[in-house]
Amino acid sequence: CALPICFPVTIQMEGRFPAVKKVMEGFKDAPKFEVNTQSLRSIAAQGCVVSDSESRGLGITFDGETMKFKHESPRAKFSASIPCSHHADTVSIDSGYLQQAVLECESIRIAAKDNAMLIVRDDNAHEMIMGMAK
Repeated sequence: CALPICFPVTIQMEGRFPAVKKVMEGFKDAPKFEVNTQSLRSIAAQGCVVSDSESRGLGITFDGETMKFKHESPRAKFSASIPCSHHADTVSIDSGYLQQAVLECESIRIAAKDNAMLIVRDDNAHEMIMGMAK
């Protein structure tokens, strides 16, 4: 498969970058789920605005029917949800990277597992967002 791939990743708390290629292999056969591009883009922008500069973590929970977003910090609280038929899972990612990954594309499919998220943009580009250390 000759798809262009870029890898924006969060730095783990101990200051090391995770093994992105190894994590990508885990998504090779993972089912990808359609999400509403405009809704996800709007939520990513809102989540990025309310999350403070010290903790840009955005928790995402998939319950089989919805994709729920949550951020809590001393300065702000944020929650939102959109329909998504993803399997049950939870991931905590950098809201800035999520916003960057969903800009300027027509369609988005996602897969999430093991505190990492794969975003397939317009069926020809993959972006990996590694989970923030918990």
